[in-house]
Amino acid sequence: MYRPIALAVATIALCACSQKEAGKPDSAAVAQSATPAAAHGFDPATHTATVHAKDFSFDAPDSLPGGWTTFHLINDGPNFHHIQLVRLDSGKTVQDLGAAMKDPNAPPPRWAVFVGGPNAPSPGSASDATLNLQPGNYALICVVDIPAHVPHAAKGMVRPLTVT
Repeated sequence: MYRPIALAVATIALCACSQKEAGKPDSAAVAQSATPAAAHGFDPATHTATVHAKDFSFDAPDSLPGGWTTFHLINDGPNFHHIQLVRLDSGKTVQDLGAAMKDPNAPPPRWAVFVGGPNAPSPGSASDATLNLQPGNYALICVVDIPAHVPHAAKGMVRPLTVT
């Protein structure tokens, strides 16, 4: 059951992004204009978390304050990537999420709450999403499953995030 959900999320992300990206400014110019504090982390002045994705990891802040936050995803990899933020309730950890996701046919556990994130930008491009995050433990995951039909999270594209 989880596999169809992952495929649906990836398909929606890819379709929605293809039309949105055409009207966006060049991501290289956006990345170059970012302040040094925002280039690889969290900029408190704009409440923006900049995340770099590549095959198969995220370069992202370890923690950030709660509230409305814009995630600026820059795809540095040769494949599509996105961010799906998952709130981990009941004291669960990223390791618990990894163990729960081992069975692709199992539904996501109730303590893993998918809260959204930036769609999948083309390689070399960027995508943004603004979310209202409550304090707690989260995971950044990528469930895009191309080119090998294996979700990138299964290849290690998972990163913990603490919201204070």
